[in-house]
Amino acid sequence: MKIFFQPLLKKTIIVLLFLYSFLGFMIIPYLIQSNLTSIVKKQLNADAYLGSVHINPFTFEVQLKNFLLKDETGKTLFYFGKLNFNFELLNLLQNEIKLKNLLLDNVKSSLVLDKDNTFNFNHILTHIAKNTPKEKNVKVETKSSFLFSLDTVDLTNIRIKFIDELQSSSSSLSINTLSSKIKLSQRDDSLNLNIDNFNLKVPQMSFLDQRFEIEMKDLHHSIKNINLTQSDLTTYTIDDLILTTKSLSFKDKEKNIVEPLLFTNFSLSSNKFSNTKEQENKVNLSIDTPKNGLIKVSTDIALSPLSVEGKGSIENFNIVPYQNYIKDFIHLDIKSTKINTNADFSITNSTQNVLIDGDISDINLYHDKTKKQLLKLENINLNKVKYTNNNLMIDEIILDTFSTKFQIAKDKTTNFDNLIVSKEETEGEQKEEQTSPSSFLYHIKKIEFKNGKVAFSDYSLPLNFDTDIHHMNTTLEDISSSNQKTDIIFQGVVEKYGTAKIKATTIFSDVKEKTEVLVSFENIDVSSYSPYSGKFIGRKISDGRLWLDLNYKIQNGQLQSTNNMKIKDLTLGDDVNSTDALNLPVGLAIALLEDSNGLIELDVPIVGDMNNPEFQLGGVIWKTVKNIITNIVSAPFKFLGSLLGIESEELGEIEFQFAKSDIQAPQKQKLDQLVTILNKKKKLVLVLEPSYDKKRDSLFIIEQKFEQLVKSKDKIKKIEDIFIAKFGKDNFLKVQINSEKDKFIDILSSKIKKTIVVEDYELQKLAKQRVLNLQNYFVSHKLTLDKIQIKNKVINKESSSDGVFTLQLELNIKD
Repeated sequence: MKIFFQPLLKKTIIVLLFLYSFLGFMIIPYLIQSNLTSIVKKQLNADAYLGSVHINPFTFEVQLKNFLLKDETGKTLFYFGKLNFNFELLNLLQNEIKLKNLLLDNVKSSLVLDKDNTFNFNHILTHIAKNTPKEKNVKVETKSSFLFSLDTVDLTNIRIKFIDELQSSSSSLSINTLSSKIKLSQRDDSLNLNIDNFNLKVPQMSFLDQRFEIEMKDLHHSIKNINLTQSDLTTYTIDDLILTTKSLSFKDKEKNIVEPLLFTNFSLSSNKFSNTKEQENKVNLSIDTPKNGLIKVSTDIALSPLSVEGKGSIENFNIVPYQNYIKDFIHLDIKSTKINTNADFSITNSTQNVLIDGDISDINLYHDKTKKQLLKLENINLNKVKYTNNNLMIDEIILDTFSTKFQIAKDKTTNFDNLIVSKEETEGEQKEEQTSPSSFLYHIKKIEFKNGKVAFSDYSLPLNFDTDIHHMNTTLEDISSSNQKTDIIFQGVVEKYGTAKIKATTIFSDVKEKTEVLVSFENIDVSSYSPYSGKFIGRKISDGRLWLDLNYKIQNGQLQSTNNMKIKDLTLGDDVNSTDALNLPVGLAIALLEDSNGLIELDVPIVGDMNNPEFQLGGVIWKTVKNIITNIVSAPFKFLGSLLGIESEELGEIEFQFAKSDIQAPQKQKLDQLVTILNKKKKLVLVLEPSYDKKRDSLFIIEQKFEQLVKSKDKIKKIEDIFIAKFGKDNFLKVQINSEKDKFIDILSSKIKKTIVVEDYELQKLAKQRVLNLQNYFVSHKLTLDKIQIKNKVINKESSSDGVFTLQLELNIKD
């Protein structure tokens, strides 16, 4: 019996093995391959194709090749070249689905969002939703457990492409390898996912649309372990996370940028990252920015409650590659700029604290429209920049070694014009947003400018003007949003030998409330300011040095100021044709104002209401100076008299008796005063004009000649004899008969005087003698001849007084 059953058993086992092998190797693969198309069509409403199925029923290895899933248009939706895995059958007895050595190779997927905002797989989702039976609203409490695990997962050669026809964009992802071990388990109400040794290698990933092109190369992502537990709360822990990429390029098509921004060596890492309360998560980030920059961030992050603390640094960050975004707001061409900073920061749900120290170096800025340099600055040093909850506090900002230019062109435009992008240049309409008053507070303790240089030019004048202010040093202390007083100190060198100093106290938020400014210029070469003198006074300046002390005080918009000006050896040059020039003898005003040492000193007080919208400080100052010059040159002797305490024009008027040229004693006092003043005014010349009053001087000359003619011991008889000789005996008797006795001699004298003739040369001689006597007096009292000019022309000038002849003096300046 035993002998009979043994061969039968063997045959049965062989037959069963054959049937099992035939079923596993042939029948099941055939059934799967032949029925897959109809199953997919029924379940997914999509066409599918499977190239081959291989199953090893003894090792439980399954291999699928060339699987293709199509969209409604017949194009590829999903494809893989090969899928391999090992199935652990016995584990099902323990409620465990276990797959070993899963390999998915040569995967291709193309996802499309068309212009109707519909994905190319929408027909699948619609079919599934339509054929899924609706569940009754009955709560069923079940408690079960299962375990699903993938012992080894390898995904290779994966290419995924997404096309958005709605936005005209596309993106693609290529994966060389993705490997891991995965376990998913459920125990009652708890779900646990564990992923070990996750490793992802992406040679290229890109995104492309009408605006941007983003491309990432050689991305590597590895995680030692991910553990996710979901029950009442969801917790997760990630161990040894590392994400690196060799390069990331970004191209903005809207900015017409030819060269994309290239970021390299991106690295993100964390030893442990978890959302548990007790876990502090350390995260490190570093990336090389374009033009050899480096950004590093190291943080400790707690998620519940949120808390972030860390440090960051920026090294050699060059802003040039990003300037096209700055040009949306300002027409600036940044040739170079490097930023180096270190920062400490802490952030919670309610607080933000950032502390920065750093510097910005090698700053070189040009106007993008004119291509002309605006500013060159070696370094900006930022010390203790602290931001806390919308409050900014800066200990110190130092701007070291800078140079800039400010130019005014012929048409009065400047090299800084059109720097800010106007609203008209901004494409599209921008809606104005109503914003609430800002609660931002700031306080800058100190801003310091060191070793600066400003080149200023003004070509809107009749003559081109250029000047330099160098070795500039400026300090501003306490600039804040809290109406705190700000102190300003400025000093610099003007041209070669001049100095400028400014000391001010003001409130930046409201300058009109309270401001005091002290300005001091010393030893300024005013000859370089000929373009301005040419415009306003019509003359160049050949020589001169300036000292200027200004004191401005503003209280509630009311300005009070003193302006003390000293000019040494001011010499005017050639005439300049200017329609804005004063029609006044400015040279004479200078000569009047200068003392014996060639020094002019003026005190010009200025007051005004700055609350008046028409108030312009420059206009007020110029008007005041203009009035001073006008008053001086229109009444020069009054000005000279004021130096001696004389409050009238009498110093310029010398009185003579009619028909006489000798200087009377009272007039000598005036002449002595003039000598004193003229010896102090080295450029002034006294001008004497020979003059006479023909009517009155002639009457007095006739009187003199008559007296000389009738001079005799018996004057009456002499008059009678002269009359008879001139008019005859008959006329004499006739006058005698017709005249009263006491008036007889006067009538004879009158008729004789009418016969006396005064020649013009006699009057001219009188006029010349008068000025000659004045000249002799001046010279005898130590006034040199070069300080006196006598006009050649002799004039007839009617005197304003019947008692004396007044000779009007004039003033001029030396040639």
